[in-house]
Amino acid sequence: MDDTKALSQHWSLALRTVPEFLEQVRYACTLGAGVPRSIVKPSTWIGGSWLAPSADILVPAEKLWQAGNAEGALKLVESVLARHDLTVEDDFHANLLVSAIQRALGDLGQASKCAEDALVIARNADDYMLASKAQFYRGLCFLSQQQYAQARFCFALSSHLDGYQEQIEVNSLHVGDICRHLPLHHPGRRLDFTSL
Repeated sequence: MDDTKALSQHWSLALRTVPEFLEQVRYACTLGAGVPRSIVKPSTWIGGSWLAPSADILVPAEKLWQAGNAEGALKLVESVLARHDLTVEDDFHANLLVSAIQRALGDLGQASKCAEDALVIARNADDYMLASKAQFYRGLCFLSQQQYAQARFCFALSSHLDGYQEQIEVNSLHVGDICRHLPLHHPGRRLDFTSL
């Protein structure tokens, strides 16, 4: 079997199962694929989708989520959001954490709303880096909602974030693979510029 066919088979298998995904990507890399050479260690990510910022105010909720208590973590973050003394960054990160937890719990509408709220906070603060981070989490929401073109665009807008590059590249490649197999006029292939 030539390297191209082997790479294609391993890449297809990698996209089928999440638990085996990172190992398959690593193997595909050894075959010379144009995919990331290193993957962010899962221990730095919570729930596979949350890279904990240096926001001390969120640590208790992050620890609860990491321990498997997403509902308890959500209640803690919501109590943080109810405070009136939050910094812009704490408010921003709390909204993104709610988005990540809600997405993990399957409430994609609320996850999207919180990611959008975080983007508004970043834009109001005129903070390009925070806005880019919000785009990453918006991309994850769009991916979960099978709005693949929207997801790819958001990942592109966030592609320079430190600590996120590998996750963005893996998700972008995943979206690209899905789109290649969709009919040309599938709704997931449409880019809606009004929501960007």
